[in-house]
Amino acid sequence: MDTPQKYSKKLSEKQRSSIIKAAAVDASQREERIAQLCQQAGFDHDPFLKEFGLSLSLRMFETAATVIQPPQIMFGDNSKMVATQMGMDFPKWPDLVKYGRGRDDVVILFNEIANDYKQTSTNCDLVIVVLPGKNSDIYS
Repeated sequence: MDTPQKYSKKLSEKQRSSIIKAAAVDASQREERIAQLCQQAGFDHDPFLKEFGLSLSLRMFETAATVIQPPQIMFGDNSKMVATQMGMDFPKWPDLVKYGRGRDDVVILFNEIANDYKQTSTNCDLVIVVLPGKNSDIYS
């Protein structure tokens, strides 16, 4: 068996993203993985556990609980409710999409957005800016 090795460098955004994607599973898959690991560990045949009179149940622990609804988020003059079970409910298509490539584009794009809304006499409620992570191929 290999001994653990120290790794002093910080993981890159791409590495962290890959680890999170590999580890993120839904509850039923997580439960199946835990059950498989417990069976593979062979706790019911472990001589050390038997020597001390210990045993482990392979069944998952269950408890009675209530799942509460997420809070409703209200905004605007008409207090429109937008929270749904899976998160925020946004329109299917954005009103305006702008793309930039560099730092200098930010001011230009914000000015373009402001001008577009002035010309149509409408208000902009939200601007979402997606920036690339530092030294990375992915967005954060």
